[in-house]
Amino acid sequence: MGRGYVFAGEQRWHEARLEFEKAIALEQESQDSTAVPKEGQPAGSIWSTFRLEATEQQGWCMTKEAMLAEGIEVLRGVAEVFDADVARKIDSARVWWRIGVAEWEMGGKLRFHGC
Repeated sequence: MGRGYVFAGEQRWHEARLEFEKAIALEQESQDSTAVPKEGQPAGSIWSTFRLEATEQQGWCMTKEAMLAEGIEVLRGVAEVFDADVARKIDSARVWWRIGVAEWEMGGKLRFHGC
């Protein structure tokens, strides 16, 4: 996942997204299908902190690649998990800010009618 952050820092959004997607795939492969939420995670969530971080970054990269609707959808999924956990208010705020930036970039009528 570190390579994804390096690429994102260089604004190489496509390469960054691919690295975050690799991280997500590796996490999913290693996760047991009977996994249960760990302490500190909202009920019904089997997403690890690692997967949440990688998925958020994937969604952000998508928005920066002008895949706005798709990126917003990914970010909303992450926001839903963060919103359910009162200890993740700062993370939730960051994700909602990213969604707002992406919606603003959509411009015009799309901005007000969602994805």
